[in-house]
Amino acid sequence: MKTFPREISRRSVLLGMGGAIAAPMVMRPLRAAASSGSVTIATWGGSYGEALAKHVLDPFTAATGIKVNVAPADFAKVKAQLQIGNVEWDIYDSFASEGAFGSARGFWEKLDSSMFDMSDLAVPVEPEFALWYVNTAGIAWDPKRFDSGKHPANFAEFFDLEKFPGRRASRA
Repeated sequence: MKTFPREISRRSVLLGMGGAIAAPMVMRPLRAAASSGSVTIATWGGSYGEALAKHVLDPFTAATGIKVNVAPADFAKVKAQLQIGNVEWDIYDSFASEGAFGSARGFWEKLDSSMFDMSDLAVPVEPEFALWYVNTAGIAWDPKRFDSGKHPANFAEFFDLEKFPGRRASRA
C-alpha cells in the first residue's frame, strides 16, 4: 500500500496565508473587523482546525498583529445571524456547495479582489466567495482483506457488491 507524506508544503502555507483571510466566504467587511484588532473565523475542528491554526491563522496573527478568534462552523447559524442582524463571524470556512448556496441567497459580502493575488489560484474566484483549498477523493482498502492486485481499482468496482462484498464508506 502506498503512503503519502502528511506535510504541508511551503507553497501551500504561503498560498493559505495569502488567501486565508480574503478568500474564504466573508460575512462582513474584514477591514472594519480588522480595525477592532481581531477577526472571527467559523471553521471546523479536529486535525483540519489544528493545521489551519498552525499554518495559516497563527502566522497571519504574527504578520499582522490581528488576533484570529475561532468559532465552530454552523451553516444554519449563518442565516440566523443575518436574520437577527447580529453577525458574529467575519469569515465562514466551508464547503463549496455552502459557498454557492449562500452566494445565491445574498449571505456573503463581495470580496475586494485587490486584497490578494488571484493570479495563481487553481479555481477562479466568485464575487462573494473563493475556494482556498481543493481536495480529492480516492479509493482505499484494507490490505489484510485483499491480496495484492485483487482490490477495487475504480469506482465501478468499489460499488460492485458481488465482486467485492462488505461495507463501504463514501463522503457525500
